[in-house]
Amino acid sequence: MEGNADHGDRVQYGAVLARLNGEVQAARVAKAAAVLAQARASRERARSVVAREEAQLAQRRSASTRRAALASRGEASEETSEDASAATNIAAADLAVARSEAAVSDASVQDAEAQLLVETVLRDQHVLLAPYDALVIGRTKELGAVVAPGEAIFTLIDQTTVWACAFVDEAQAGARALGHRAEVRLRSLPHHMFEALVERIEIEIDRVTEERRVYMKCSQCPQQFYLGEQAKILITVALRATATAVPETMIQRFDGVRGTA
Repeated sequence: MEGNADHGDRVQYGAVLARLNGEVQAARVAKAAAVLAQARASRERARSVVAREEAQLAQRRSASTRRAALASRGEASEETSEDASAATNIAAADLAVARSEAAVSDASVQDAEAQLLVETVLRDQHVLLAPYDALVIGRTKELGAVVAPGEAIFTLIDQTTVWACAFVDEAQAGARALGHRAEVRLRSLPHHMFEALVERIEIEIDRVTEERRVYMKCSQCPQQFYLGEQAKILITVALRATATAVPETMIQRFDGVRGTA
């Protein structure tokens, strides 16, 4: 494997990430191209045979017609006329065989074209291209390593799709809705607040923790971030014009939603 990208690199769509040794596959592509060229040559030969047989059939029919006319006037024998008619029938059969062989050659060309396409696609897969503008967050293989089919080499992320996930107890999750504003404070940046909006609320609740996953997308994301970092998230579900702050210790019979002071 030859690598052009590494951990932490930002790559553009279509950029070459790595190249795998493709000598064997390149040889297969060349072989498939040769088979296709041979099939096309055979098709042209079959078409030429069809044209020749058509010309011969036309000639035999014309001769058969003339000899039949001569036989009807007594200027030629019936045997000669019958031989000419038989020759016409043989020419028609030869033409049918030639057309069948031409159809077979057409199918052979289509099969060779499909095989060349398959081998070309496999050859192109030996070059790994970035599927979108991405950040490389992992590379599992070093230069010269052997890669098994289906094995991951790079891990990429789209920086514009990094979300924060809040685990909300199902007893407090009922008021959450898409579009609610949220404040996100990363554990590594506790004094910085990032504004976000609720983009997705999982339909299925975790049956073990009894929590609902709520995903936020920040409108002003930090330049540097770390996947999996813990964060403190405050989701605003409603606003009041006036409110009185009361210490939680003064609230009696609090059920998680209501209580009396």
